[in-house]
Amino acid sequence: MSDRVYTIGYGGRTVNEVVDQLRTFRVEYLVDVRSVPYSRYRPSFSRKALARYLRSAGIRYEHMGAQLGGRPADPSCYDHKGRILYERVCAKPFFQEGVARLQDACRRGFTVCLLCAEADPARCHRSGLIGVALEQVGIHVEHLLRCGGSKGQDEVMTGPGEDQLGMFQ
Repeated sequence: MSDRVYTIGYGGRTVNEVVDQLRTFRVEYLVDVRSVPYSRYRPSFSRKALARYLRSAGIRYEHMGAQLGGRPADPSCYDHKGRILYERVCAKPFFQEGVARLQDACRRGFTVCLLCAEADPARCHRSGLIGVALEQVGIHVEHLLRCGGSKGQDEVMTGPGEDQLGMFQ
């Protein structure tokens, strides 16, 4: 059994850099939590290309943007100005199903990492939405940083963002 889920943002990185870091942390499953798993600017991170690359690296790929994405299709998840309301998302069955699938993967002992585009976990729904929900059910969340290190969920939620620490210089 594993009580930890990693997250990673690919902003400012190559697919090789991301895969190297996933290997360092012995990740078995990369769960893509982008609502739209495509990148016009970094085509190697588009769904099909990324899945092929990960498969060749021995890492399984799963897209769960419909359950855990930062831009849900359900219009009731937004306020009148179009801003996402995390507390509404957390109450939705689709989100709860996504969290339950991650819990099951942890119970089965898999090493899982969530992927999004945003490099700084403090500015991404990986921490503010998914990380909070996972911590509430007893799963520790560790955010992999571009510098090669990592930060725990508590540190991300209370400390300066990665870009404020000079990691993007």
